[in-house]
Amino acid sequence: MTPDMVVRERAPSSDRDRVPDPASMPRWTHRDWRVPPTRGDTTPDAAQGARRRRAIDRIQHPAAWRTHLATLPHYDPDYVYDEGHEYEDEWTTDPDYCWDGNHLHWCVFDEEGFLMPPPSEHRALIEAGKDILGDVLEPGRILDEPNYHYPKALGRAAGLRTEGGAVQTKVQPDLAVLPEGWDDGQLPKSRVLRVDTDHPVPELIVEIASPSTAARDRGGKRELYRALGVREYLILEPGRPDGGDLPARPARLTLYRLRNGDYLQADGGQNPASFPSGTDGAAEVLEPVHSEVCGTSLRLLRPEPEARVSFQWHESATGRWRDRAIDQAAALLTSRAEGRVEALLQLLERALPEAAYPGAVARVAQHWAANGLPTDVEARVLAIAVEPDRWRDHLRVPTDTD
Repeated sequence: MTPDMVVRERAPSSDRDRVPDPASMPRWTHRDWRVPPTRGDTTPDAAQGARRRRAIDRIQHPAAWRTHLATLPHYDPDYVYDEGHEYEDEWTTDPDYCWDGNHLHWCVFDEEGFLMPPPSEHRALIEAGKDILGDVLEPGRILDEPNYHYPKALGRAAGLRTEGGAVQTKVQPDLAVLPEGWDDGQLPKSRVLRVDTDHPVPELIVEIASPSTAARDRGGKRELYRALGVREYLILEPGRPDGGDLPARPARLTLYRLRNGDYLQADGGQNPASFPSGTDGAAEVLEPVHSEVCGTSLRLLRPEPEARVSFQWHESATGRWRDRAIDQAAALLTSRAEGRVEALLQLLERALPEAAYPGAVARVAQHWAANGLPTDVEARVLAIAVEPDRWRDHLRVPTDTD
């Protein structure tokens, strides 16, 4: 087979729609079909075709592929490697492969088939989720990207298979919450859960979904966590704001709750609504979902049209939506000017109610924490009470794109 041949073979079906299946494969126009292209190397059709060709080559030549895997410094003979993913010395596209301590980088394929680093907000959302769970629950119950091992029978029933058809026996969720009172001091350190031991079943599992993992998160992994008896399963999809080369994609927050052995989707999290947020654009805020495990409501908020999405929890005692960035800004402001700043923030909350200006007061607090208070801040806050839609102009708060 030469590099410019047309490939028409079909790989075995699987539960994930990871590899495109065009009617006819385009000719590969890059320097070598064996090298995953980055944006600008070739056309999207050729990038997708080359990706599929590499997967087919791994399926058709398993001995050569296994020889390659065995040469990797992080090779694990017990791991079920997936022919649909790439594994190299310093990077992999497999989100469930354990790279902790191996200096591996996780990469993803975008919707057009180009290899790229994972969105930076993926790790930021994991950290934000860890902070939120630590605020509302005991920190010792939270596992960050644990390796969850389960019997082959469960993987087969859930449809978790490699592109070549092998049953997978390990997943790596982004966050897991252990049952209340369970903190043996070992699990948070080892981050290894096994079904065939006395390890507990998590009360809550959180996955940060990307376009390349969303189908599996909603399919095979959902079925696995249901069969394991995970009480709640939360999927965060940060979406993508307007701008850039790829089209915008709305954010989503999906919570499944176990009832009589089945997962039922909780209300909320699916319907974004736009609210006026000053002259610079509109904020996007999702209807919150209520977590029984956390005992509070959770939501996603994009304060600016082109800003990153924020993960927040609701504090019933104060009626405020909180995240770690807001808490840090408020703490810094309090340390600088305790009574004055609190009074100003209370005035802003009345002038810019959360229902109409989601995230505006938090944005102002962060701006003040970074730049200090204006000398005539009281007059500016009073002006906002008259012209709330011009809050950015009055307080000189830039947009995230300024």
